[in-house]
Amino acid sequence: MSKKDLKEQEIRTRYITPAIREAGWALDQIREEVYLTDGQLYPRGQKAMRGERKFADYVLYRESVPLAVVEAKDNNHPLGGGMQQALDYADMLDAPFAYSSTGDGFLQHALLALAERSKHSTCKLQTDKLLDFTIRLPSMEIQSKILTKLESLLSLCDALAAQVAGAEETRQRLL
Repeated sequence: MSKKDLKEQEIRTRYITPAIREAGWALDQIREEVYLTDGQLYPRGQKAMRGERKFADYVLYRESVPLAVVEAKDNNHPLGGGMQQALDYADMLDAPFAYSSTGDGFLQHALLALAERSKHSTCKLQTDKLLDFTIRLPSMEIQSKILTKLESLLSLCDALAAQVAGAEETRQRLL
């Protein structure tokens, strides 16, 4: 069976999920079919109907923060066939990266475009974008763990520096 004969779900199962896993993402960092909206409301007299719910094929998380949206398409679409959807969904989730895949590879788009390139290959920081740019911080609990680890590593560095100084003194005495 050719890849062109596979449905989107089969492409996801056989190619995209394994590629995401091989890229280093743990199972608890990958969520599939993440619903983003309940669907547009269509009034019909005294009742209303809902349109299709919107969902992202994959959302990749780090510490419960969405980092990327991956939109899958069957192999009859171009590689970037899901990019606009991925960009829309990444924007809804404030995720900085969007990907589109048909199982043949991944097309990436980084939404962190804070610099503008000139035709002379110089960069100009777009301060208006920078001022609107939100940086998500880890929770206080995680910040505390980071600080504890940092203090531990600094203590190890101090101990190592003392050992090096002692070894240097010994070396000088032996010369």
